[in-house]
Amino acid sequence: MSDRVLRAYQKLGAHYASGVDAKPIYRYYERPAMLSLVGSVEGKRFLEPGPASGFYTETFTNRGADVIAFDIVPDLVAHVKRRVGDRATVLVADLHDPFGVRLLEDRWTADRVEVHFYRRPLQAMIAPLLQGGFVLTDLVEPRPTNPEEYREQAPEEYRRLQTQPWFLCIKAMKPS
Repeated sequence: MSDRVLRAYQKLGAHYASGVDAKPIYRYYERPAMLSLVGSVEGKRFLEPGPASGFYTETFTNRGADVIAFDIVPDLVAHVKRRVGDRATVLVADLHDPFGVRLLEDRWTADRVEVHFYRRPLQAMIAPLLQGGFVLTDLVEPRPTNPEEYREQAPEEYRRLQTQPWFLCIKAMKPS
């Protein structure tokens, strides 16, 4: 990942982690979709790339899973470690591999921090899982769980999500 991209996420990290749990896009859109794929996690192992604020790391460890999480941003890794303590393994790591991806730019927060992220073709997301021996068991494009409240709290974001989805939730498992 370029230094420019890393600097942006470093600058955004603390602000993002402190307020993300209350944002409608996560509360009513992405997280319900992702959690609908998971089911019971007790006794299972999870590899979580990019844990950001640590919501899933904490949720899964609280439900009895063994989690290894990694992020390129040291501040976010520190935040996740504070959130889960020693109940999960949380590492600084960069698995950047831009095969056929497109770098996108957006501005987040009141400070308008420039953030870069990658949009990948569906094949670029699924093929490595299949090549690694995983079986695709489900795929969800999130829809807001409480559209009226979401539209009221974040009208522009809600409108944008209707035509430009931000998340694709993939459930893949290794056969026993």
